[in-house]
Amino acid sequence: MLVSRVVRLPVRVLRPVTAIHGLDAAPAGASAAGTTIISPAIDVTLHVNNRRGTARCYRGGEAVVSYEGFTVASGTVPGFCVPGKRAREVPFLASADGVGLPQQLRGRMALERRIGAMQLEVEVKLFGRDGGTAPRPTWMSCGLRMDESQLPKTAHCSVLALQNWFSQPLFG
Repeated sequence: MLVSRVVRLPVRVLRPVTAIHGLDAAPAGASAAGTTIISPAIDVTLHVNNRRGTARCYRGGEAVVSYEGFTVASGTVPGFCVPGKRAREVPFLASADGVGLPQQLRGRMALERRIGAMQLEVEVKLFGRDGGTAPRPTWMSCGLRMDESQLPKTAHCSVLALQNWFSQPLFG
């Protein structure tokens, strides 16, 4: 009998968000009644550290960036492999064209960004680990605290993955 479990893996880090564009409101006339339209583009780099002795490969994935539960951007993470005992950086773009945010939420976002308290959540789902035929997704959730003058240098991420119970040593 093969048993699967959800394991909390060691923390991974979301490395520099190299650029964020479009979190500010669109030009005048682009707002609907009570709604502000934004079109963000967020360059993100995922730093993956493989502590195992064998390579880890993923077929790609999906990413969603949200603020207070509202999705503000999404993107596709390219497929990649990380050799054993090595690290790799995987850049990807999360963007959206014409996201409508309620005026009150947009006002709070602007205020929080000015005082350095704006928190974006980045959620990543990676598919098909290790080239196997059965998809074994890995989920990552990262919080980014930002202000209007400085991008975050790093963000620590919680990582969850399905793992076969017997793939880990039972004793010792």
